[in-house]
Amino acid sequence: RYIHSSDAGRALIHSLPEMAARPDMTAHWESVLTQISEKQCRYQDFMQPLVGTLFQLIDQARSTPVRQFRGLAAPGGAKKSFSKGKGKPKGKKAADDAAPPPQ
Repeated sequence: RYIHSSDAGRALIHSLPEMAARPDMTAHWESVLTQISEKQCRYQDFMQPLVGTLFQLIDQARSTPVRQFRGLAAPGGAKKSFSKGKGKPKGKKAADDAAPPPQ
């Protein structure tokens, strides 16, 4: 089997901060989780720095414009179009349909 990357997938990887795209980050997490399971490390010692790192990554993502996604085609090719009025009925008819039958 071959793994084929999509334009959107490549754009996502390129838009991530360098720290989030490092493969050794996952290896580090796995190592610490193993230590937790062996009672060599506390859960909180793992989570506290991780939460801090996630907040930093979120702040960085919010302040960085993501230009890599502009011009990418929607999955499946064409955009889906929606027209007004093709949903749930509104008004008295909808209320009558939603009400349970009288007993």
